[in-house]
Amino acid sequence: MGVTAEVRELFVYPVKSCKPIALREAELTPQGFKFDRQWMIVSASGRAQTQRDIPLLSQIHTAVHGDLVVLSRPGHGSTELSLLEDDQSLNQQPLQMRKVQTVKVWKDECDTVAASEPASRWLTQAVESPTALNIVRMAPGFTRAQSSPDELGADTQVQFADAAPFLIVNEASLDRLNEVLRSKGETAVPMNRFRANILIRGLDPFGEHKQTVLGNESYSFNFRIACERCVVPTIDQDTSLRHPRKEPFATLRDLNPRDPEKRQPLFGHYATLQAGAGGKITVGDLLHA
Repeated sequence: MGVTAEVRELFVYPVKSCKPIALREAELTPQGFKFDRQWMIVSASGRAQTQRDIPLLSQIHTAVHGDLVVLSRPGHGSTELSLLEDDQSLNQQPLQMRKVQTVKVWKDECDTVAASEPASRWLTQAVESPTALNIVRMAPGFTRAQSSPDELGADTQVQFADAAPFLIVNEASLDRLNEVLRSKGETAVPMNRFRANILIRGLDPFGEHKQTVLGNESYSFNFRIACERCVVPTIDQDTSLRHPRKEPFATLRDLNPRDPEKRQPLFGHYATLQAGAGGKITVGDLLHA
């Protein structure tokens, strides 16, 4: 009997490590959802800054209004980033005229340009950083090389996502994780801890790791590699507080490890777009193996 899964929720993350935007439908591109991880926060030295470094990034809301992405934090006001290549409307030079800075996303070196100096200053204050932060985007004409071609495909490209264009998570896996957490006297965690693009229902717990392809007549995804989790899921996305006992990381390490010895916890699966570029994925869509 074939597998059928339903698309339950969709999320795009315009700025890496900030809050997502929930969508009813999303445009599919080979690099992921349109505008996903188009911007990233870096230190003055060019080191990527995520919730691992600055948990308060979980407090930064994002929203798209016309040609602008609006960043805000309650009590701290807001700022704007332009979706356009030429954003002189924000009193900035065109991207092509800005100084290029090389930054690192894990092992990958990327040529970037500052997205907006006023926005960078606002963000530095909004997350209460003692040192200056910059919001960057890829430099015009730069394409990030794939650092895991054997696993993800040599032609697979992303913006500032960790590894792959799409992260697909399974509702039943979260239900199973929360069942074990509650049995230990811990509090259940919401799905937002895992910062997925696509939430599906219909698979067995951790059945996402057994899939090869899921799709329909309009589009399909290749399931590539399981997602190894870091400490970000231990951060409450509303309060920015880390769990004192590293949950759910600790439980997930026992429940769904990649390696029985190293016990690197897995949750969700990285995927690439097999077919359907330029089309739309919609909440309620059915996907078949």
